[in-house]
Amino acid sequence: MKKIRLFLLAILAVSVHFVALSQESTTTVKYSNITEGGFFGSPKHFSCELTTVNGIIINNQHQIGIGVGFGGPIDDGLSCPIFANYRYRFQTSTKYLKPHINVAVGALLLEENVGLYSTLGAGFKVGAFSLTSGLFFQMYESTETVWVYDGGHSYPTTATTPQHLFGVMIRIGVNF
Repeated sequence: MKKIRLFLLAILAVSVHFVALSQESTTTVKYSNITEGGFFGSPKHFSCELTTVNGIIINNQHQIGIGVGFGGPIDDGLSCPIFANYRYRFQTSTKYLKPHINVAVGALLLEENVGLYSTLGAGFKVGAFSLTSGLFFQMYESTETVWVYDGGHSYPTTATTPQHLFGVMIRIGVNF
């Protein structure tokens, strides 16, 4: 119940923010694309990933989009994250260097099941080049075959184990 309240509060806060943006007379909305590749690492896991996010940018500060990626290996398989992405660009006195914060939440599609995909990062954009680093969290169930010994007979069975991966990420790419 507490998670639902937090989720509804977040939706309310974002809605109020966008209503305030819509009241401005100089609101600009443009197409946005972020394509980045990079590495994820934790003590139990290391993988690479390529993602692309297509959406809109509002007032040259708020980027909102839907992303899809391709990565691996996770348990000797490949993964495909599908996620919602929000990126906020801080306004600076220089027109070239644009720092940002980034959050992504969605589903992690694996060969046999579906899990949770999320990242929280910060970085910067110079021209079309972007660099983002931060934290990632992935949660899914892995399935493996185990051999069971039962009164003189051995037989295979499958067992599912919950996996919780938490670590650091670094990505480079283009953002326009």
